[in-house]
Amino acid sequence: MSIEITFQPSGIVGLVAEGISIADAAHRMGVTIPGGCKGEGCTTCQVLIVTGGELLSSATATEIEFFGSEALVRYQRLACQARLERSGQIVVHINPEAKESTESRDAGDMRKEFGDLPLDQKIKTLVQLEALTMYEALNAVIDKPLAMGEKVFDKVFKTGKTGSKQKR
Repeated sequence: MSIEITFQPSGIVGLVAEGISIADAAHRMGVTIPGGCKGEGCTTCQVLIVTGGELLSSATATEIEFFGSEALVRYQRLACQARLERSGQIVVHINPEAKESTESRDAGDMRKEFGDLPLDQKIKTLVQLEALTMYEALNAVIDKPLAMGEKVFDKVFKTGKTGSKQKR
């Protein structure tokens, strides 16, 4: 079975298989987890589970030691330790403690950072942006006809009711 995972604040959504860690899911989807996590209980890959915490494995000893039971109740987890064990939908906020956001940086800074990337990283970033754009466009294309169909159905259904009342 698969799990639909959404990473915030980027909004990247994808399907992953059961049994992998949040860090592995993020890596496969091109989401960067700040802190240089190596997947060994490093405590730098803190995430906040917004919804779907029941899909995760039980807290590991490393997580209990690092967070304590209070934070675990609030669904703070380590991405390298928390495994996706059940099918469903989960929303994960990456690095809730981080103060810097892309909104606080100006376009010049982002251009410089992009310019400094190696070519393969630039291509990877552009492909990821294109995939997100196509995903959003496809959703818009699917939603428009459904909305139109719903309006037509409502109109026909309402007319059908009024027509049968008038005949009586």
